[in-house]
Amino acid sequence: KILMLIFILINIDYICYGNNKNLLPYLFIILSSLLYMCFLLDFCLSFLNLLHLETDNFITYLSSLLLTSSNDNIKIKKRMSEYQDVTLEEVKKEFENLKRNFNPSDLNVNPEKFKSFINGLYQAEGVTSHFFRNEGNWWFKSQFSIGQNYTTESAKVLLFLQHQFEGAGYFKIELTSTGNKHIKYVISDRLFILTKVIPYLSEIYGQKRFDLNKFERIFKINGELTNNYDPNLVYQLIHLIYSTNPDGNFRKFTLNEKLNKLNINNVNFSNLDLSIYQKENSNLPNIFFILGLFLGDGSIYCSLEHSKSIGINPRITIDVAILKKHDWSINLLKLIAISLDLPENIIKNNRLVTLKYRDSKSLEKILKLFLENTDYLFWKKSDIFIILKLFNLKKDKAHLNKKGLTDIVNLIYDLPNNYKQSQMYWLDLIIKLYEKKI
Repeated sequence: KILMLIFILINIDYICYGNNKNLLPYLFIILSSLLYMCFLLDFCLSFLNLLHLETDNFITYLSSLLLTSSNDNIKIKKRMSEYQDVTLEEVKKEFENLKRNFNPSDLNVNPEKFKSFINGLYQAEGVTSHFFRNEGNWWFKSQFSIGQNYTTESAKVLLFLQHQFEGAGYFKIELTSTGNKHIKYVISDRLFILTKVIPYLSEIYGQKRFDLNKFERIFKINGELTNNYDPNLVYQLIHLIYSTNPDGNFRKFTLNEKLNKLNINNVNFSNLDLSIYQKENSNLPNIFFILGLFLGDGSIYCSLEHSKSIGINPRITIDVAILKKHDWSINLLKLIAISLDLPENIIKNNRLVTLKYRDSKSLEKILKLFLENTDYLFWKKSDIFIILKLFNLKKDKAHLNKKGLTDIVNLIYDLPNNYKQSQMYWLDLIIKLYEKKI
């Protein structure tokens, strides 16, 4: 094509400044232009054909386009790992610079879709809770918070959320018990939480929804007690607060100990029915809620299995969500499966329930949905692209030859997962297996 373009320019030059009675240059330009139109038509059709591709070809075709930007994905991956090697103060300094220069339009999201995404992320990583200021009275502090391990992407998401909440609240960057840098967005204004935050979190399920349902009653009791002390109201308040976030809150005193300290344990109380706040959400979650939940409580990984009969086999697994075991969490996973049009493959153990998929058909459907909404993958985008490449390599049976297996192992160890065996273990095993075949 480049040579043709050069010849066209030469012939145009010849026509303009040379012997323009010769018809060959004109003919050459006409034929070349027609050929270029064919190239352009073929290029357009290749994109239009995307609309008619079946699912099997959609993943391969679209992933090949997305993976052309793999250099950007690698930069994201390296940046995530670099936060392990920098100090907390350096991360705070980077965030302050990011916050100072942040432009909401830089985040390419639709506000309504982003709202659903945040609802899913809050379902995984958010909490609205209440803390007593001291042990001898009923005064308390309320707080909405949502957080994530610090990356540029997670920081931008929370900055955009603050923009949606009219600039309310503040940020905390801390070290977790595992040494990760963690960013948290916090709002402590009770009235703002009641009037702005809770209406925004309209898609929440289970215990976190029950906690939001209690907030208005807690707010009203606080106002009534400020004007007139009533032990009956204090009793209700203490029970409501202690029933909020029961899995997450660690309290210095038990419920009875707190009541005893306030000298209200033997009062004749009435009008306390916590079940009225347990109004569940039965709506199907949309893909943006599911993506938010997945980014917070899900995982995607590829493991390697070795047997004498099949050799080394890569196995891709998507845990759409891993939740604490409750009736409501099982129900939520069922609703997600229905929304994704997938079987209810729910794995239960003593403490957790997981919506897990390993079969090719389910993986392909989930990856297709992820690829249709790449703007909402944020800090897991690079992981999804790596898994996508692994998926296509396995589908093409690349794991049945030495080079393909080596490529697969190298890709797997680009993912931020912990493995029992080292990368060199598998690479050495591949060499040994193919030495035996030779």
